[in-house]
Amino acid sequence: MKYYIWALGCAMNLSDAERIASVFEDAGHTQMKSESEADIIIVVACSVRQHAIDRIYGKARAWQKRKQNGNLVTILSGCVLDKDKATMNKFFDLIFDINNVSKLAEFLNSSPLIYHSELDSESIQKKLDSGSRPGMTIKEDFFNIHPKRKSSFSAYIPISTGCNNFCTYCAVPYTRGREVSRPMKEIVSEVRSLVSAGYKEITLLGQNVNSYDSDNSEQITNNKLANGSSSVIPAQAGIQSDKKDSGQARMTNAFVELIKRIDKIPGIYRVYFYSNHPKDFSDKLIETIPKTEHFPHYIHIPLQSGSDKILKAMNRHYTQKNYFSLVNKIKKTISEVAITTDIIVGFPGETDEDFAQTKRVVREVGFDMIYIGKFSPRSGTRAVKMEDDVPQKVKEKRWQEITDLLKKHLEKENKKYVGMVLKVLIDAEKKGKYYGRTDNYKVVEIDKKSISTILSRAEGSHHSNKKQTSLLGQFADVEITDSTAWMLKGRII
Repeated sequence: MKYYIWALGCAMNLSDAERIASVFEDAGHTQMKSESEADIIIVVACSVRQHAIDRIYGKARAWQKRKQNGNLVTILSGCVLDKDKATMNKFFDLIFDINNVSKLAEFLNSSPLIYHSELDSESIQKKLDSGSRPGMTIKEDFFNIHPKRKSSFSAYIPISTGCNNFCTYCAVPYTRGREVSRPMKEIVSEVRSLVSAGYKEITLLGQNVNSYDSDNSEQITNNKLANGSSSVIPAQAGIQSDKKDSGQARMTNAFVELIKRIDKIPGIYRVYFYSNHPKDFSDKLIETIPKTEHFPHYIHIPLQSGSDKILKAMNRHYTQKNYFSLVNKIKKTISEVAITTDIIVGFPGETDEDFAQTKRVVREVGFDMIYIGKFSPRSGTRAVKMEDDVPQKVKEKRWQEITDLLKKHLEKENKKYVGMVLKVLIDAEKKGKYYGRTDNYKVVEIDKKSISTILSRAEGSHHSNKKQTSLLGQFADVEITDSTAWMLKGRII
């Protein structure tokens, strides 16, 4: 049958979608590019903001007519809170925990849901819900699936899944469970295989990559959390003090060791990692990055808020002062580093003064990009119990103010690149232009004129004997000729 996957949200969800696609392909199904062509639609949900859930509801209602005619099966996975599952049950034939994705295969091969014999979704649902048996590790049930890569040159590699931090606005600990890391040797082996296959860009993923702990990969089971209690690393553990407990020190050493081992793999490629957590971003990691060959001087380090009061309410375990200290260490140690961040505006209790503190950080750090979210309460998280007292219009205004500050900074900042020659990985092609990203993740627009030289060069070094007609997936030297706040423009030389 024909299937279509709609993945919302973060890169981890996109990575999960590749694993789901692998299970469907192994069961003999064919992936389609459009939902209208599909017999089966799989949604990989995001629960970070209500907007994403509302989009799923809207789509699911639209699919109901096709479902009534017996022409469509719908399946839901990803990050879904229990309350949303209860509501979505009437729209979806099957809802399964993403950590049980490998268990999906045995049901696809014999499922009456898929083959339209007598429908018994309830019994299938119960089997999937019981898929994580006591003693079954996420390593056995998730990491061992070989993904069906969407790209032939850029790859996601999850190094851990789940989270122990319990930020009050976040659903991840409740939808993915406690943090579990993947064995280091498996990660390094996968990177080596991808580099050998010609992949140019690899991104290591985790809800908190800095707390990667190879020692827990074999023993921690996928226990779902029934309440809001947490065993988070104590406040002030990372950026405020070098005094770490043995567990935190082990995790710091493990992530740094992982980076060092990956960097030793020969080849022409680059590796990014996220998400980072400021409280766990160690001095040792900062010192290691400039010594590597394959890890660009680019760091995404979420701020969320510049107000100490709001950071405490978010359960973030650092202060504005801590964040400034971390950024200063990074800038002092890593030359020409690009720093990007996440910010939430309109969190419960955020006053004009609290927001002014966020703007202060934005001005003083000079971020290379900011991903801004307007707070929306998510049922099941601790923030839902707080009064959502910032009006939507105020959230919109604050979103715009941060955007304007970023735009003003980047209009000035990006001009410094004009005249430089930068290495760019070409990752898109449309309307007579190439698009790519520099090592520090700046978007570059390139006119396709006068590319014969670089195509000839690429053809001579290409793995196959086929004539090279596109630069997609190739590194190119690009002279920057112009800039805007959101993009650089250039020509291939």
